[in-house]
This record gives sequence, C-alpha cells and structure tokens, in this order.
Amino acid sequence: EYFRNSKLDARNFYDKEAEPPPFKRNQFGFTLTGPIVPEKTFFMASFEAMRDRLSETEVNFFPDAGARVGDLGDGRIVPVDPRVRPYLDLFPIPNDVSVGHGIGRNLAPQFQPTNENFLALRVDHKLSDRDSFFARYTFDDANSRVTEDIYLFQSLYLSRQQYLTLVGSHTFSPRTLTSVRLGYTRPVDAKEAVSFLEVDPQLFFVSSATKFGRIKIPGIGNFGPRWGVPEHNTLNSFQVGLDVLLQR
Repeated sequence: EYFRNSKLDARNFYDKEAEPPPFKRNQFGFTLTGPIVPEKTFFMASFEAMRDRLSETEVNFFPDAGARVGDLGDGRIVPVDPRVRPYLDLFPIPNDVSVGHGIGRNLAPQFQPTNENFLALRVDHKLSDRDSFFARYTFDDANSRVTEDIYLFQSLYLSRQQYLTLVGSHTFSPRTLTSVRLGYTRPVDAKEAVSFLEVDPQLFFVSSATKFGRIKIPGIGNFGPRWGVPEHNTLNSFQVGLDVLLQR
C-alpha cells in the first residue's frame, strides 16, 4: 500500500485555517499467480484500488450584502427589481473581503473524492507442444466529484472500462508462428450534476425544465449546474486479428 496525507503539506494562499484542508490518499492492491493444472494451466489475478479524499479551498465571488439592497459600494445605490431579489438570495453571503462594485470574495474548503478499482485476470493453457491459448479480462471502475465554477455545484464523473481478449497460438515450425486474436471492449462513461442548493422550481427559467439553469454576472462565476448533463456514453467494440511470424 502507498499512503499519503496532508500532515506535511503547506497552506494554500487562500486557506483560512492554521492547517490546510484535509487530504488523504490510499493506493493498495495485490498480484496472485499460480498453477491450476501443473505444467498446463496457470492463472494470474491482479487488483489495484485508489481512495483519494481531497479537500481544496475554493475561491468564489458573490454579490455582497450591500448589493442585495442596491448599494454597490462605490457611491451608487440602485433599486433592486423585486423579480431579481429571489435570485440574489440564492447566492451565499461572501465570507471574505469585498472587491468592490458589490462583489465579495468567498473562501471555503470543498470535498472532492475520487475512487478507482482496477482488476486484471488471465488464464494461460498449454494444449500441446505446438498449441497454446490464453484469455485475459480487465475491469476498471472509477468515479470522481469535481467542483464547477461555484462550489455549490459539482459534477460527478463515472467510468467503467471492460476488456476481454482471447488469443490462440500455433507453432508450425521453429521459424513459423501464427496466432488468432479476438477482442471485445466496452467503455462506459457518464456525467451527472450534483447540487448542494435547493432551488424553488418557480425560479426555473423554463417551467418544464427538470433543473435550474445558469446565471452569468460579470465578475462572478457561472451560477448553476453544469450544462449538458446528465450524459451517458457506451461503446461496444469487437476486434479480430491474425498474426503470422516468419523468421529466416
């Protein structure tokens, strides 16, 4: 196993606490090999896993308290349209310094975990002195969460890769070898939106929409879930190959 944590990490410039946000990573696994039938059939099994528990301080910019009552902090006071006020109330009150023009900075550590499991299995079998065969299966499953422009919205990435390979080999002579390969691959990936903010459906820009849209304000990141999700992609691929090795 390989282990790492944040005990010796330095603070980021924007970290507000005396110690940096917690971080821990575990990478571990094993490989096991041996005979199934002595001198004829052998197996190999390998497993690897990673558990990454990353927290980072996210820097965001939100309308400050003054902006919510029309005070932009530069001597200008503008009336707030009642139709806009419910959307302003969705933004958190910034917890750091004001940068002017009604915008304040917000600093908050965010948890962004990653998990991965990788498995490989292989069986080799000797049919005769001239013929052999092996089968290999590989499985890789992973998921991770990544913060979008504003920490209240994250994206969940999911992936699952599967590969199956079958190879039969025949030796015609010490100078001629041939093998037939059959392969199947199935990569699957998906993206989902994760929201830590419940928005009243009455505030959705489209009444029939299933989720809140995005608000864009100059100087402030995109407020809302990621576009184009949920997304799901699956690919099934088959491969056939013939290899012939001729040696002079």
